[in-house]
Amino acid sequence: IYGHLYAGGSKYVEGSGFVGGVIRAVIWKDNNTEPWKILGEAGHTSSVTALTYYGGNVISVGTEGNGSGGTDGIFWFNGNQLYNYGTSVYPVALACYDHELYVLAKVYISYPVAGWAYKVYKVEQVLYTILGVGEQCEANSLCIDAGDVYVTGYADGAVKVWKNGRVFYTVSNSSSGASLASMANHRGIY
Repeated sequence: IYGHLYAGGSKYVEGSGFVGGVIRAVIWKDNNTEPWKILGEAGHTSSVTALTYYGGNVISVGTEGNGSGGTDGIFWFNGNQLYNYGTSVYPVALACYDHELYVLAKVYISYPVAGWAYKVYKVEQVLYTILGVGEQCEANSLCIDAGDVYVTGYADGAVKVWKNGRVFYTVSNSSSGASLASMANHRGIY
């Protein structure tokens, strides 16, 4: 009667615990205790950070050790790697709209000033840099509505919502580090 429930995360799947063990990205299906899919390359630590079900497909993003001491941002489609975002890209959230995938990621950049920024990708193309280097910031939620890309986060001492790469509105000014973790519109909760 109902569809399946999918959840993503990570689990020790090789070795035993901290002795020779490797944490791998996994997707569970329904109430099974064993993973439906184990993602990433054997021997490399990986984790699913966001997952959605769209058009009959399980789409997930996360990170995977690249074997050179770095960590790459990865896009998986039905458990198979489809795209590698490169080193020091940490996907935070994803959304699907009109048969396109959007990813919010924390990205280390070296030019013009070295540091962390948040970027929105449409599949593999960068659409917007939401928060730049040097700002005390965090972005954590992504929503697409009628083709507009919304991101929630925290910057300049306030909780904010960005629309298509620009500040849309400020939810609150707070020195307490408040954060808006999700968004909702008439179509659902994000």
